[in-house]
Amino acid sequence: MFAGHSRVENSSGFWITNPGLEVMGSRWDARINAYIPVAGRSHELGIEEFNIVNTPVFTGHTEVINSVARVSYQLFRSVPLKGYLGAYFFAIPNTDNVRGGAAGLEYWFDDSIRVFANYSYDNYQHSKVVGGLGISFGGVRNGHHADPSLSERLTDPVERYLANLGHGSGIPSKTLLFGMGRGSSTQLISTDIAFFSQTGTPNNGGTGLTLANCTFENPCGPTDFTQTGVTTLGGLLPNTQIFFNGGTYTTNGVVNLVTGQTVSSRSADYAELAIGANRSTIITPTIGLQGNNTLENIILLPGSPGSLVNVNGSNNLITGSQIGSLSTPAQTGWRCSQVECLL
Repeated sequence: MFAGHSRVENSSGFWITNPGLEVMGSRWDARINAYIPVAGRSHELGIEEFNIVNTPVFTGHTEVINSVARVSYQLFRSVPLKGYLGAYFFAIPNTDNVRGGAAGLEYWFDDSIRVFANYSYDNYQHSKVVGGLGISFGGVRNGHHADPSLSERLTDPVERYLANLGHGSGIPSKTLLFGMGRGSSTQLISTDIAFFSQTGTPNNGGTGLTLANCTFENPCGPTDFTQTGVTTLGGLLPNTQIFFNGGTYTTNGVVNLVTGQTVSSRSADYAELAIGANRSTIITPTIGLQGNNTLENIILLPGSPGSLVNVNGSNNLITGSQIGSLSTPAQTGWRCSQVECLL
């Protein structure tokens, strides 16, 4: 039985209990663990200015019993090389369950030093690969890792976090958006929000984004706001609401929003619209509005000669935003047809 405290970005932590059962031989072992949140199962964040009728809240990390199973085996009797296979399942209310598997190898150079490589894949986080160097202090071994006796294995490290490789949080979590009805908060309003932050990842120009990116817990980075990133998000999250929480975002060229997308500058915790100097700045030659697009409380500055805003479709809205500045005006002006401008 273990207990742990799990924490994810942009939210409070929560406690989990981790009961398990393990059987072990000299060259093999098998174990099954459960991860059960016991306190702080969710974190709610009220949002008032959201351009929708109901007031929503962010809520996440609500878990039920989750299970992880793993089987390990020393592949060759005279070689300290071990492999493992595992599977995991996490049931998260009001959203898709997480189902996945994992595999790994570890090789011991001596009683204290090992190298390892682990791989996992699931329907939420997709592929994850982690490798590294491990150092072990103490223990009861006085021999070797190749074909050890059972007594020499009694202080083997206990691998607890099979499903969340490379994360400080021990178990996967999701953030959901619920509507606050009169006396209840049970209706899911929207999951089509892409979160961006100055410290976010993958921060590689928006290439290869998946549903595991741009989440509340794991926001995308400043260089992910590109035509590639915006187009990909438009396919993953129809009518994407792109939330920035401060800082400057420099595009590598013209960015034409996908029809229905919104770009919004929010406070540090995304809870409300940013105003004044706290608004996020986008440095770009042009933002293209293709129809049903909104620019909300954004500062647009020209990175190179361009129109800054190019309106091609109808039903667009620019509100609370600054287009250019006295020191860096739009080089060729910008067109304001088929758009309501509230600057």
